[in-house]
Amino acid sequence: RQGANGVQRRISKMSVVGERGVFDQNGDVLKEYCVQSDVALLRLGYLRQLQSERRALPRRQEVPGCALVLGDALRAASLGRAFTRLFAVSHAWLTTEHPDPHRTRLDELLSQLGRLGCDCDALVFVDYCCIYQVERRHPDVRSLEAGERLPP
Repeated sequence: RQGANGVQRRISKMSVVGERGVFDQNGDVLKEYCVQSDVALLRLGYLRQLQSERRALPRRQEVPGCALVLGDALRAASLGRAFTRLFAVSHAWLTTEHPDPHRTRLDELLSQLGRLGCDCDALVFVDYCCIYQVERRHPDVRSLEAGERLPP
C-alpha cells in the first residue's frame, strides 16, 4: 500500500496537457485517495433500489457491502467516459439530522443521471453514504428514546 506521500508523489509527477488541463485522466490519484481515506463509492443500482423501495439514504455504516466499491475493487475500476462513469454529488442537507429524509434529492439525482443515460455500472459519491457518519443527535434525545428520565 502506498501512503499519503505516495499519492502526493503521483500528483506531483502528473502533467497538465493542452488547454483543457487533462489531469488524472484515469482517476488513479482519486482512487488511491479514496482507498487511503476509507472513502467508498456507491453503485448506481443501489440508489435506484433505494428509490424503488421508497427508502431514504442510509449512513455509510448502514450501507450493505455489496452496494459499495472500495479498497482493491476501487483500485481496479476503470474510470472515465469510455469506462465506468463517476459522479460526485454535493447539495445542502435538508435537515440537520439527515441530508434527504423524504428522498427529494435522491429522486432529483436519479432523474438527472437518467437524462445522462447512466447505466448501473456508474459510481456515485454522496458524502452521507460514502463517508462514515457520526451520531448527529444530542445524547439527551437518545436517553429519552431509551426510556430514561432526564435530570432536572
